[in-house]
Amino acid sequence: MNKQLLIGVLMLGLVSFSCGNSKNTGSNTEGNMLKNLSFTADTVLVDPGDYLLNLQFGLLKADFSDDGKYLYHLHPSDQVLSVIDLEKLKIERQIQYEKEGPNGMPDFAITTQFLGDNKLLFLGMQNSGIFNLGAEKLTSLNRDSVKLEGITTEKDYTFFYQLEAAPKHNLLFSIPHNVESEQYSLAIFDMDSLNGKVIGLPEFGFLSNFELIFREGRSSSTANTASVQLSTERDQVLVYSQGTSSFYRYDILKDTLVFKTYEHKLVPNQKTPPASPQLKSKEEFDEAANYTKDQISFGDFLWDENRGQYFRFGSIRKPILDPQAPPKNEVFLFAYDSDFNLLGEVEIKELNFQPSWPFFKDGKLWSYVNVEDELGFAVMDFKF
Repeated sequence: MNKQLLIGVLMLGLVSFSCGNSKNTGSNTEGNMLKNLSFTADTVLVDPGDYLLNLQFGLLKADFSDDGKYLYHLHPSDQVLSVIDLEKLKIERQIQYEKEGPNGMPDFAITTQFLGDNKLLFLGMQNSGIFNLGAEKLTSLNRDSVKLEGITTEKDYTFFYQLEAAPKHNLLFSIPHNVESEQYSLAIFDMDSLNGKVIGLPEFGFLSNFELIFREGRSSSTANTASVQLSTERDQVLVYSQGTSSFYRYDILKDTLVFKTYEHKLVPNQKTPPASPQLKSKEEFDEAANYTKDQISFGDFLWDENRGQYFRFGSIRKPILDPQAPPKNEVFLFAYDSDFNLLGEVEIKELNFQPSWPFFKDGKLWSYVNVEDELGFAVMDFKF
């Protein structure tokens, strides 16, 4: 949730919004479950007690317990994991992991994934591993041990990009990217042997055109507003991108991959890449980056256990008329059934940004907010 709206929430306490008069282009069509959307919003704060919680990276390196009752927040610079009770809204304890030695954590962990049974997967640039809440390393994940059918070397691939585990199935998943062919794939490998296979994702080939880079001497500028992402949940793997409403769905039990597309009424179905990712000047780079940033950006798929439905946000950056004013966006919400059939879409004019690191808990949408360097959550209660 954006900072301006958060300030309003803090000042007014519980506030209520109605989206019934939202943009008319399709938002009130028959069969749109979101056409009469309204919601209330409030803010809750986590009591740090005697602990210091570093919010340098927000929730970028955090994950939730399967029941949504706990948040595991890692600050990678000092290897401190905070265990936060979301029911009591307080830090329950902090765990100090080792930087080196047999129980050493990955150097500056990229992501954290809670695996259940008091285990966590920490993904690093050079090394990764599975640890317990006693600060012990249980398993090392070495890139050199990965063996994927048809792939003999990691030279042209990034085996551990977007690495996630499905511990129930003892499987790991990632999104290898072939630099030469500019193609993305889904890698599926066993957690113990690291043996597996790669499945191509041909419909996502165009997303490579959003990987912008300009080099000048020893310096370089990079941008990517359509990165490919992966999530594992409910016996399936979702592969999606900010740059398109379409996505791949891999059914773990059936070993099948399906590509799902949509025809939206309120927003474009996907971004349009720049004419060429080959940029000859910093001015060309800035122009291409802004061109992609000004287009639709889709968020993560969010599962609401109470409703048995998925939701997803999207946003389009508004023209910047005043360089001194904070940027604003048109924000949209999309609803799907459990099989990802589109049920509705609506513009939420009360929001200027997509909520930050959103998740559903007890039927309400929670999203991260930083309140004067204290951890808080904006809580939205949707009514349809």
